[in-house]
Amino acid sequence: MNRIVELALFAKGSHDFRLKINKYGVHLIFKYRAKRGEAKFERQIDIKPEHLMPLIDILHNIGETKWVLSYADKFEACKGTSSISFKFGSQVGDFFEIEELVSKKKDIPAAINKIKKTAKELGLQLWDKDTFEKIKKQSWEGVSSEPLIKNQIPHPLIIKALSVIRFNA
Repeated sequence: MNRIVELALFAKGSHDFRLKINKYGVHLIFKYRAKRGEAKFERQIDIKPEHLMPLIDILHNIGETKWVLSYADKFEACKGTSSISFKFGSQVGDFFEIEELVSKKKDIPAAINKIKKTAKELGLQLWDKDTFEKIKKQSWEGVSSEPLIKNQIPHPLIIKALSVIRFNA
């Protein structure tokens, strides 16, 4: 397993739009759900770490001013298009994620079955959508959104992440 310190920044808008900062760099991610499906689609743009602060300034100036931040220790294993990660200390508590990347919609049912099989083999309990939404709501309750920049100074968690994370070349 690979240990990754990660800061995730979630925009507080109507879209699932986020920034992730980890040893692999800075990632601008937009996720969206298929109609009534369990699968999520995502688009990711990788950004050089030295461009993080100009990006935050741009996002702030186009109106993305409120964010929720979550700093976590992540342990991840990947093989081909499959990955499993365990996150500790995040804003929503400790949890795991199993992902299977697919490029064609027709492959989604097989990917979902593979994820369910992997979880069962590992003795992990998957949440249904309602349980996930309930836990997510409870976990984020009372957590207020914050600006990424205040008085031209980055948020303290951004400063912490940039001081701890050693980016891969």
